[in-house]
Amino acid sequence: MASRDWHEIKRHVNIHLGEIPDYYPEPMKVKARESCVKSLQRCVNSAHDVGVKLCIENDPDKPNLLQFGKEADNLFEMINEIGEDVGITLDVGHANTSKTSIFEFIKTFKDMIMVIHLHDNDGITDSHLPIGRGNINFKEVLIALNDITNKDLTFLFEMARYEHIYESKGALEKIRGSV
Repeated sequence: MASRDWHEIKRHVNIHLGEIPDYYPEPMKVKARESCVKSLQRCVNSAHDVGVKLCIENDPDKPNLLQFGKEADNLFEMINEIGEDVGITLDVGHANTSKTSIFEFIKTFKDMIMVIHLHDNDGITDSHLPIGRGNINFKEVLIALNDITNKDLTFLFEMARYEHIYESKGALEKIRGSV
């Protein structure tokens, strides 16, 4: 660490936006969203103060919850409301469980994606499976990632079990070789 200059170290802070039960009355949903935007603004300001980039991660689908970071359009609106420079952490597995496709997330946030979380699932449960054990077409995902403006992305395997990292790494290398 001593031999590296600090400016070479990537400095990101990753957050999720939160959720409330979807059966709450509409006024409470509106107030919760407003509070989320205010909190997000405070987080962005604090991140700027300490020289880190705040990255908002898309959420997986969770039944019976109103999630502020699950769908691309809502997330995009909230970011526009704060009018600040934030990054996006695209969790490929989370996107696979939401109504917004992985490819729509990439298209919507191609200029903002800084971090990619990689894991697989069945499109229903956020199970953090090794790459190749779910239904995500990682070959198509890798092709779509070429549209991202930032060419200095951080990739992170996010597995349920440590040993699945090696399995995922091998699967991803095999897929990359065919792209």
